[in-house]
Amino acid sequence: MKIAKAIKQKKEKELPEQAVCRNCGTKLISRYCHNCKQDFFWGSERSLGAIINNTFATLFAWDNKILITLKYLLFYPGKLTNEYFSGRIVRYVYPSKLFWFISLLFFAVSITVIDSKISKEIDSEFRITNSEEKNNEDKADKLVNIESDEDASIVRELINSIKRHTFSVLPYITFALIPFFALLLKLFFRNKKQFYANHIIFSLHFFAFTFIIFFLIFIRIYLLPNWRFVDILLASILLVYFIISIKKVYKPSIGEMIWKLPLFGIMYFVILIFILISLFIGIILFAFLNTTGDIF
Repeated sequence: MKIAKAIKQKKEKELPEQAVCRNCGTKLISRYCHNCKQDFFWGSERSLGAIINNTFATLFAWDNKILITLKYLLFYPGKLTNEYFSGRIVRYVYPSKLFWFISLLFFAVSITVIDSKISKEIDSEFRITNSEEKNNEDKADKLVNIESDEDASIVRELINSIKRHTFSVLPYITFALIPFFALLLKLFFRNKKQFYANHIIFSLHFFAFTFIIFFLIFIRIYLLPNWRFVDILLASILLVYFIISIKKVYKPSIGEMIWKLPLFGIMYFVILIFILISLFIGIILFAFLNTTGDIF
């Protein structure tokens, strides 16, 4: 009996008196910190079995969290946002982390796709130019071709520079657009229960889904370049997702949605175009100055 009790006590790991969390210093009332959720006994094990068990437990918890989050994000418009508003937060990936993870994955894939397409187009043009050059034996024509090669090299370097600078700032520009999106939500869907931060949460979830749609479009461009009808289908899915999300989270009437959503779209489109044009002009000027500086 005593042996069984001792084994049970060892298994349960009694918490020492006046124990504090080793992670955040909070006084503990149970083995799990009520402030940061860390187990008091994590890291104190010295056996290989305990380390392996903790590793698999952590991985399973993270995998389970990511799967549930993605399930609600993809197939239940607005539900993930409502879950957050209801205070059920720990069981899901935090909105900002979810947004950054998906957006960075999207930009990594899009850079690969665009780099491949631009390289193919430029190489194709160079092959055509080179084949024409081989059929020309005139010395004057060779001199012109040398000059055209130098021009082509400048153009290639300028395009690559624009591409590098564009995709290096796009994730941050996209993140910067979210406050404008949230501000329009607050303007059009006023609710005493909805603070500005709530609109930010909605925006993060919606933009995360938007990047998944864009991710699928770039995959389509790379694998199925002739299946352009898929883009229309995906864009329609995005529009329907947005409408359902608005209805689920803000609960506007049908009449409100009929006039508010088109006006919301127009205003955000104007803001988006203005920011993108300003950004594009700045990137072109910066890339041109850098390119000409490198050459001259």
